[in-house]
Amino acid sequence: QLLKMSKDDKNSEYGGQIYLTLAQIALKNNQKAQAMDYLQKSLDAPTRNPATKAEAYLTLARLDYEAENFVLAKNYYDSAATTLPKDDVRKAEAERYAANLLEIAKNIDIINLKDSLIRVAAMSDREKSDLAKRLKKERNDKLYAAKNPSVKNVAGGKLTDSDLAEATKQSKFFGYNVDQVKRGKKEFEKKWGTDRRLEDNWRRSNKRSGGDIAGQKDDATSNEMSEKEVNEILKDVPKTSSDISAAKADIDEAMFQLGTLYHDKLKNDKKAVATLEDHLARFPKTKHELEDWYYLSLAYADLKNAVKSKDYFDKIQAKYPETNYARILKDPESLKKKDEVTVESYYAETYAIFKTDKAKEAQDRITQAETRFGINNPLKAKFALLNAMCVGRLKGRDAYIASLKDVIAKFADTPEEKRAQEILRVLEFGGPITESPKTTEGSTAATTEEDLVAKYQQGDDKLHYVLVILPKNTDLEEAKAVAADFNSNFHRTEGLVVSSVVFNTESESPVLSVRKFKDKALALTYTTGVEKNKQDFIKGNYEIFAVSQDNYREILRQESQGKGGVAAYKKFYEKYYRQ
Repeated sequence: QLLKMSKDDKNSEYGGQIYLTLAQIALKNNQKAQAMDYLQKSLDAPTRNPATKAEAYLTLARLDYEAENFVLAKNYYDSAATTLPKDDVRKAEAERYAANLLEIAKNIDIINLKDSLIRVAAMSDREKSDLAKRLKKERNDKLYAAKNPSVKNVAGGKLTDSDLAEATKQSKFFGYNVDQVKRGKKEFEKKWGTDRRLEDNWRRSNKRSGGDIAGQKDDATSNEMSEKEVNEILKDVPKTSSDISAAKADIDEAMFQLGTLYHDKLKNDKKAVATLEDHLARFPKTKHELEDWYYLSLAYADLKNAVKSKDYFDKIQAKYPETNYARILKDPESLKKKDEVTVESYYAETYAIFKTDKAKEAQDRITQAETRFGINNPLKAKFALLNAMCVGRLKGRDAYIASLKDVIAKFADTPEEKRAQEILRVLEFGGPITESPKTTEGSTAATTEEDLVAKYQQGDDKLHYVLVILPKNTDLEEAKAVAADFNSNFHRTEGLVVSSVVFNTESESPVLSVRKFKDKALALTYTTGVEKNKQDFIKGNYEIFAVSQDNYREILRQESQGKGGVAAYKKFYEKYYRQ
């Protein structure tokens, strides 16, 4: 019945909802391929209901994610996040997945593109010319389809009035005006009669004397293309051996990054293993051999394959025995604490060098940090922000802004992302490159707990967050999911977002933020609700408290400087929130 409805012109405006319903039925029958086809048709169909498109985008994103089509999944999550209303709790989920998949999709695209360009570089001139023709035709077809949206409905042989009406809105071409077409037809028949065949060069007695011979292809791809046209279309194809080497270097780096992202971001160890082992096979002399072996040892351990994990462990101990990676695999817990102190000290020295106007020296140390402490050292985000500040000193405002935006994209939901946002706002309003009073480190800080507490200010009517300090060994992703479910059950219409926060606390406790609340009263209503419904919230001995947006930023500043911002704020909280 639904398929019959979809073919009826009078239901055209409900096409999106009809196909969405068909997709939901297909999913219930475990027909995922059929469901994805219907969902795509739902997106293509006209609809007055944005919720229909949002549902289709989100469902396609989830299906592609399950199928490990991560580029498509990222794009659909982006579209879902843009389309979903602010008060829909799934908006935060879509934004989170899109952010997690951003770098993964980027590296997959790099690998696919560079591989394709290298294959084209190996083609003969004739093959390149044929490819250029095909690419030109595809481009022209897309342009034509974009300019003529009604054409998509002509496949069945009938161009409906609704199609013409839709085209009329988007074009002034006379052929899309139904009244003009009818008048023109009458005038034609009056002058030429009604028995004219539809053919090329219909007014010529010699059909082969015209510029277009009947039956000849009239598209540009039937003609030979000039060498200049071919070169323009294939301008990104590597021309020299050094170009090909550069493309391979890009693939080398992208494959390594992709493998580590599968492990770190998605916890998908099967994909991590497959990608990193393929990387080693394709690039046996890669500079990332040590890191590949390290991640493979970790990934195989997570997959409960002790034999393969030990194989890579043994390779590292044999070839790179003095590295941090070798020591970490030998004694993860004790070395972790030792290395964190070392990297903190190294960062502090690097920042001190930057403050003495030696930006280039500081930047060189930042480059070395990844080699010395690993690509995922605990201060990776802080080094990235400091590097952006070095870029500002060395290359000026535009480069500084670009580097800050890169920090924001790569380190979402971290203090460094927030600080980069603040610096960016100062710069965009014309502020000086060397000054960012609320964001740069190294400012004179209070030395006593009383001084730290005094930094916090009351703001009952200001925006508030709720912070949840979790036990040290809590599974952060699971805690975020439980908190999101709690919000969905008890605060569905409030559009709350749950994020992780990185504090440099001595206890290393993971922290969640729940935001935003209009004022102090609403934030306290949330914390009271958690206390009343503990059985539905995160398990364990967590601490929960409300904090104004300004005080939250002060906590981040104090914590980033190792001054115990959380402990100081708790004293402030007891005084002004517990009464």
